[in-house]
Amino acid sequence: MIRYVFLLILCIFSQNILAEPAVSYDLNIHDNEHILTEKTANALSKKEKISRESAVKIITESGHGSGTYIKFQDKYLILTAAHVVSDVPMGKNIIIVAPGGEIKKGNIVYLDHQSDISLILLKSKMKTRKFSKYDPDYKTKIIPGVGTKTVYSGYPAYHSLLTIRGSVAGYEVDEFGKRVIIINTFGWFGSSGSGVFSENGKLIGILYGVSVSRYQVLDNVIWVSPIGNIDNYILIKNICAISSARFCP
Repeated sequence: MIRYVFLLILCIFSQNILAEPAVSYDLNIHDNEHILTEKTANALSKKEKISRESAVKIITESGHGSGTYIKFQDKYLILTAAHVVSDVPMGKNIIIVAPGGEIKKGNIVYLDHQSDISLILLKSKMKTRKFSKYDPDYKTKIIPGVGTKTVYSGYPAYHSLLTIRGSVAGYEVDEFGKRVIIINTFGWFGSSGSGVFSENGKLIGILYGVSVSRYQVLDNVIWVSPIGNIDNYILIKNICAISSARFCP
C-alpha cells in the first residue's frame, strides 16, 4: 500500500536514519537557524508565505512529521497526517515545535486512517507562528485543476524547515474509493503531514506519501489527501467532548 510509504521507506532504505539519536532542542541554535532562513524567504510570494509561517514539526517517540497551524472558529489546531501520530494514544500529549524553538503540547481530536488526516488541539495559542484559517464550507470540496501551482513547508529527513514548490499533476482513487491529489514536487520521510497550499494561499490538502514500487521510489510523485476529506461533524463533536468552544451546544 502506498498510504504508509514514508514508514515503508524508513524500514527499507533508511537504516542509519532509524539509528539517529533523539533530537535535542537547543533554543539558541534554532533561533539562529530561524533568523537565517527567514532572511532568505523574501523570494516567496505573500500567499506562499502562508505555508511557511504556519508550518510546525511534530515530535513522537518513533520520529517526527510535519504539520500546519490552523484556526478553526476560536480553537487552534495542528493539521497533519494520521500516520504521523498513529503511535500516540488518544489523550496523551503530542509535542509541537516551531522553527524558532517555541514548544507547545496538544491532544488528538480527529484521526482518520483511511484519508490519513489527523487534527491536534493545542492547549494554548502559538506565539511565533501565524495560523492558516480553516473554513469547513462547500469550497473545501473543490478539487484544484491539473497544473495548479502548489507550495508546502515541512521537515523532510533531518533538514530544518524547507519550503517546496510544485504543481498538481493529476488525480487517482485510493483503495477506499476516495480521491487523491497527485502533486509533482519533492517529498521524503518527515514531510508527511505538511499542509499543501495552492498559489492563491488556499489550503488544499495534506501530504502523506510518495510513490513506491518494488524497484524504485518516485520522490517527485507525491500523494495528497484533499482537505475536503475532513468530517467536520466528527471534528466538532470531538473538540466539544474535551473543551468548550463557541460552536459547542
